Amino acid sequence: MRAFVNREHAATFGQRVVLNSVSAELDELRAAVRKMERMRDRMRRIDKELGDASTFAEYVRRGLRAAGVGIVHIARDAAGRPRNASNYITVRADDGASVLEAAGRLEAIALMLFGRRVEAA
Repeated sequence: MRAFVNREHAATFGQRVVLNSVSAELDELRAAVRKMERMRDRMRRIDKELGDASTFAEYVRRGLRAAGVGIVHIARDAAGRPRNASNYITVRADDGASVLEAAGRLEAIALMLFGRRVEAA
């Protein structure tokens, strides 16, 4: 899941699914495409039911639900350093409040860092 913090993108939030495989079999690729299509369809149903997500944290919560994710590891901060288990907050995806809190915290850090870059420019 990603948030765009500049005005160059038509949508504020988006998702990107990538298959990293040099030697993927055709059947694996077909299965991956079907899963991505199901996720897209579920996201559309959720958006139709609830309207557009007002925050990135809410968008993440909906995306996890659409993808059928059970457990989530969310970075504690926005630093680009190598990470180990202590750098992540682990929450159950069905605990919406915990997902919103952890993703919202990361969103606030990213916005703060982006704001500093704008001021420095």
